[in-house]
Amino acid sequence: MASPARGWAFPLLLMAVLGAVVLWNTIRSSPNVKPAPTNGPVEGEVVVELNVEGQPPLERAVPPVGGNALSALQAAGEASDAFRPDVSGSGSSAFVEAVGGVGNEGFGGRNWTFEVNGRPADRSAAITPVKDGDRVLWKFAPPE
Repeated sequence: MASPARGWAFPLLLMAVLGAVVLWNTIRSSPNVKPAPTNGPVEGEVVVELNVEGQPPLERAVPPVGGNALSALQAAGEASDAFRPDVSGSGSSAFVEAVGGVGNEGFGGRNWTFEVNGRPADRSAAITPVKDGDRVLWKFAPPE
């Protein structure tokens, strides 16, 4: 006759293995969390400009916290709702759906695009670097 302790060994081992698998999958599927910026002073500024066809341009200078074109737009949006972006996705797949409540119109219509220092973007704003002295222009216009 088997001892009672041996009867529980296999189920306990099975639960431990299943728990480890669930924990591993949870950790792997969690979104990457970026460390918070340091509390030290951030020097310099990035100028964010909005240009909506038919309206006078808006401009806001923000510190280069975050170091990318999207974080500059988000910082400007914290100061003024006219700059507040609606974003889907994250990282290299982040996409600006609207700025200041003005949403993209889709294929053939007016959509938000951006350029840094006069150069049109060739990647997501979340991975386009900006630094002190840069100028980020967000345009809402038809395709060129």
